[in-house]
Amino acid sequence: MNNLDRSTPLVEVRNLTFTYPESPEPIIKDLSLTIYKGELVILTGPSGCGKSTLCRHFNGIIPHLSAGDISSGTVLVKGMDISQTSVYEMATHVGMVHQNPDSQLVCLEVKDELAFGPENIGLSHEEIVSRVDRVIDWIQLQKIADLLTFQCSGGQKQRVALGSNLTLLPDLLVLDEPTTDLDPVGTQEVVQTICKLRDTQGLTFVIVEHGVDEFLDVADRLIVMERGQIVLDGTPTDLLTNHYEDLEPIGLRIPQHVTISRRLAQERGAGAEFPLGKQGAVRAFAEWAEKLTVPVLLPIRQAESQPMDGPKNMVPAVKVENVTFNYAGGQNVVEDINLQIMPGEFVAMVGANGCGKSTLARLLIGLMHPQKGKITILGMDTHKTSIGDLTMRAGYLFQNPDAQLFNMSVEAEVAFGMRVKQMPAEDINQRVDEVLTLLGLQHFKERHPFALSRGERQRLALATVLVTDPDLIILDEPTTGQDRIMLDSLIHVMRQWIERKRATVLMIAHDMGLVCQHAERTIVMSGGRLISDGPTGDVFYRHFNTLREMSLIPPSVVQVSYPLVGSRLPRVLLSIEEFDGLVDAHSEGRKAKALMGEKGGETQRME
Repeated sequence: MNNLDRSTPLVEVRNLTFTYPESPEPIIKDLSLTIYKGELVILTGPSGCGKSTLCRHFNGIIPHLSAGDISSGTVLVKGMDISQTSVYEMATHVGMVHQNPDSQLVCLEVKDELAFGPENIGLSHEEIVSRVDRVIDWIQLQKIADLLTFQCSGGQKQRVALGSNLTLLPDLLVLDEPTTDLDPVGTQEVVQTICKLRDTQGLTFVIVEHGVDEFLDVADRLIVMERGQIVLDGTPTDLLTNHYEDLEPIGLRIPQHVTISRRLAQERGAGAEFPLGKQGAVRAFAEWAEKLTVPVLLPIRQAESQPMDGPKNMVPAVKVENVTFNYAGGQNVVEDINLQIMPGEFVAMVGANGCGKSTLARLLIGLMHPQKGKITILGMDTHKTSIGDLTMRAGYLFQNPDAQLFNMSVEAEVAFGMRVKQMPAEDINQRVDEVLTLLGLQHFKERHPFALSRGERQRLALATVLVTDPDLIILDEPTTGQDRIMLDSLIHVMRQWIERKRATVLMIAHDMGLVCQHAERTIVMSGGRLISDGPTGDVFYRHFNTLREMSLIPPSVVQVSYPLVGSRLPRVLLSIEEFDGLVDAHSEGRKAKALMGEKGGETQRME
């Protein structure tokens, strides 16, 4: 049962204005907000709009630890003014899971990390053990509880960071994109845990997210920020029903099932209600599809019309032969992998957290070498070629962008590789300007990289990759911190690279909607092995149930169309664009029939 109590505010923000050093304008502008005990609040908005900055005020990181100026306003938590209360004291009331989990993991072992907070506030040994055990059970950490923290994958670290906060049982828990590196089932487990803690412990949650899909059914409020201000605040039902047109231009990643239900409601007539739940979308689509004529024609995807091995004389961009790898003689993380990717392919690699995707990516780029097998990229043997030579032709965007940012300005960061190669200054400046403009970062040229938002740092890290004009680009979870507009722009840039120089893109992702929409080919990993490799549509149709069992839940547009393949559809739909095209074609067909009927009636009357 929800313990929502609107009689006493837990957080009160009054007319807050905050500016970072060297920033030309405030990142938070005259913002006011009240959060009540027991609420589950989703805070969303475009990348760089001030979401994370606002949340850093709740536990006193701002103004005590982060530089900047609060030019007006106050922030109260449980009646305490954060500017007058120490960070240590606030930590017992407000917990925070940062976007980058590495920034808050301080212990060597996972269990020690979970116990660190309770130990520091002086709880008894028995209570500490009890809390650690409970949290391990709550968020399913049994398989990694005895690991060293640096052995965990990015998604696993995210869950450890969440667990280290949960053991403190704070009044307010702020989660800054807590599910960004989790597979779909891991995300559902986190959502279920959050609801359980809210309902049984009375905890209050503020969750910063770009992808609000899994939280819509459980959130009490959806707050949308833009340019440092709150522009929409209400229940998810209210905002998605009555303000849908306002959300799209902002760049909110609206869940597919909501878009599907709304479009089908529009087909029924103006003002028709539509369900917001996923099952409602499935039913609505099935009912609508009964009107389809058979067969329905769908466009052929690129990978379905071209062989993946390419012409016989073409050199593969990536060739992996019998590769096996393990860390320090432990269990194999990558096992007996054989893989070939041709120039010009856009390939997605998916799999549950910890299945070996990022490890394989690091092997491809030469950061590590396999104990067995051979890797060749762009004709270069990674074991015999220096990292410097490999990275001039192959770029790698890390899962955590902060791992590859180390200069004092955005401009210096992007120019670094070219300056090391002693390229002419004029060429460097031109190339830096081109890439920053391409990624929407031209206005941050003089800004320190760590003064940017996580999403902006992600694009900056990508700029350092693209500036060398690579032939192979490996993207490890590129969706982190990106709103829909920026994500679409990033994919557009990748498409331009492929078309301009027949570059190859390998994208590691948990966002199944992104994979289905953009990747012509999908590779599935499980337990360090490749278990499926083929055209994306085939993979998601033929392995639909297997993918679900592997924690890879297909996107809503695949789920609504899957039951109708064979009877009403020739294959699953892979994107909202395909869904819209199908509905448009059917609508136009009805209009044409109606028009023909009218003309027929006119002919009869004339006779």
